[in-house]
Parts: sequence; structure tokens; C-alpha cells
Amino acid sequence: MDIAAWIEGVKNHFSWEEHKWYIFASFGALVAYKVVRYCYREYQLPPGPIGWPWLGYTPCLKQGAFKDVQSICKKYGPVTSFRVCGKLMVILSDEEAIKGAALENRALIGRYTMLSSHSLARGHGLFNYDGDNASSLRRVLVRGIYQLMQDKVTHQGGPVGTNINSILDEILDQECGKFNKYLHSMNGRPFKVT
Repeated sequence: MDIAAWIEGVKNHFSWEEHKWYIFASFGALVAYKVVRYCYREYQLPPGPIGWPWLGYTPCLKQGAFKDVQSICKKYGPVTSFRVCGKLMVILSDEEAIKGAALENRALIGRYTMLSSHSLARGHGLFNYDGDNASSLRRVLVRGIYQLMQDKVTHQGGPVGTNINSILDEILDQECGKFNKYLHSMNGRPFKVT
């Protein structure tokens, strides 16, 4: 049998007029699958605002985005999610949610990499400190905080000031209080971090 005759037979069998519904049916099934899959994946995410396709929730891109994120967390709860430029962002705004995420999903803890700075730095962590060294330092910090929290829970019955953890807690509380006062005094204005 000649190859040209075989190709001609295949062409005749799959002519456009007779079998075009195969193409449309398979294309329609693919589109339906993608829509159902997208809806199912979005349904499993924490609640949050719905943004524009491919752009995401654009109010978080303007100046004063932190206040907008705070209002989103008040509206949708302590765990919210939204997309920005195609990237999924999950915001934890409650101490219990942060503890749960830190203890249960320790491998997922990290900083959000900004698209522009990450592409310019080529993954070297020049703009955001997000390289391998930063990940290992964050793991050490989380492990240390977890150990301090466990020690604090087990030693809460003792007198204040006698335990090294309570001294460390007092120092951390004082420094965090000073930092919070400074942030409130700036009233949202930018400041130089040295």
C-alpha cells in the first residue's frame, strides 16, 4: 500500500464537514475542565477579595497598601487570600493563625518575593533577603521562638525575673514597645531604617 494513498484515505475519513464536532466537543470539554478546576482551586483557598484576571487585587499595589490589607483582614477574618500579578498571597493576621502556620507548615514559611526585584536580582536576594541563607536563618529564628514559647509555657508558674526567658521577654517587650511608639509617631510617613 502506498503511503500517499493511506494519507488520502485518512483525509477522506476525517473530513472537516463530517467530523468537525469532534474538535468542538474536545475543545469544549477542555474549557469546561479548566473552569471547574479553577473554581475548585479557588474554593479551597481562604476567603478574600476577588481581583481582576491576571492582575489580581490591584488596591494592594498603591501607596498605603498595609492599611488596605488590615481592612481586608478585618472584613474577611484572620486568614485571608488574594492574588497579585498572578501570585497567590495568604495573609495571616492573628497570633493563633501564625503559630499554627509556623508549627504545622514550617517548610512553607518565607518572604513574598516581589516580581520586579526578584527578576532583577536573578534570585540572589539583593533587594529582598530571600536566598538560601535567609531561609535557613528564618528556620533558626522560628525554631528559637518555638523553644522560647515552649519554655515560657512550662515555666509560667515561677517568680518573674528569676528565669532567663522572663528576662529575655521583658527586654523584647520593651524594645517592641519602643519600636511601636516610633512607628505610631511617624503616622505612616516613610523612614530610613539603619
